[in-house]
Amino acid sequence: MKKGFRYFLLYLLSLSPIFGDSQIFLLSKFDEFGDNYSISSEKLQKDFIYLKRNGYKVVSLQYLLENREKEKLVSFTVDGGYSSFYEIGLPLFREFNFPFTLFISSRAIKRKYPNFMSWKQIKRASQFGEIAVHGYSTTYLTSLEPIYVMREVQKSIRTYTKNLSVFPKYFSYPYGAYNKTVQDIVSAFYFEGIFHQSRGAISEKSEIVSLPRIPLFGEEDISSLLKTEFLEVEWIEPNEFPKDWKLRKIRAKLSPEISSIQLYVSGFTWRVFPVKNGILEAEFEEPIKLKYGHTRIFLKTFDNRWGNLDLLF
Repeated sequence: MKKGFRYFLLYLLSLSPIFGDSQIFLLSKFDEFGDNYSISSEKLQKDFIYLKRNGYKVVSLQYLLENREKEKLVSFTVDGGYSSFYEIGLPLFREFNFPFTLFISSRAIKRKYPNFMSWKQIKRASQFGEIAVHGYSTTYLTSLEPIYVMREVQKSIRTYTKNLSVFPKYFSYPYGAYNKTVQDIVSAFYFEGIFHQSRGAISEKSEIVSLPRIPLFGEEDISSLLKTEFLEVEWIEPNEFPKDWKLRKIRAKLSPEISSIQLYVSGFTWRVFPVKNGILEAEFEEPIKLKYGHTRIFLKTFDNRWGNLDLLF
């Protein structure tokens, strides 16, 4: 009797909406051991079971973007179009009846690169999820002149529409890398959502041209990642990558009720800074010598709200 009652409670839990900000997870490769962008099928199966048992609603990107203000939702995206998704990932999504959005690298598919899906396989996968574009090649768009950024996006759309006979709804930046110039160019193509790669959540305040997806590679704990909340940030400084690679100051506008915040710069440790009247002013006595041409600055509140800024050389 007790066992039956417990299952009944679990059933009721699955019917009750969970409230809070939503998460979009990023996957790429499956069971490619030793690859930093891979997840094991065993780990992913455990994550899917966790979502089912705890009543999380896994939905398509379209549903999440249209209903993000109503309840907490979860979506999955897969970047690249690797054959390991078709062979290993897709059967798992079908087993759990979870929707997905597959972002394809058009040139790799077109030229039939090894370890990538074929157009025939992509069309079959589209019966169970959405197909979107991940750029034409795997070039960092931030390394290109504006005219070549535009051509990269145009070629990705042209190849996609030629083979799938529809216009893509969504775009994800290769490597999650973008800056203001790249964002403005990609936005001009009127995608319904443009995605990067970062720890962050989706709320009604999220910008459609800059939507974070949380990487779910290796042994990342999905139960912890699901607690991520949206942090509204207006970045003031820096507004570009420092030419001498030295970061001297970070300024940002935050909600006035925040009195202190945790700050992280790629390659360094977390630090705590005061926030006065909604303004963060983090000045470094000794400038931080940046280690990477793609540097991320994270802000995190003590109640787990996250925001980030990408700096690209």
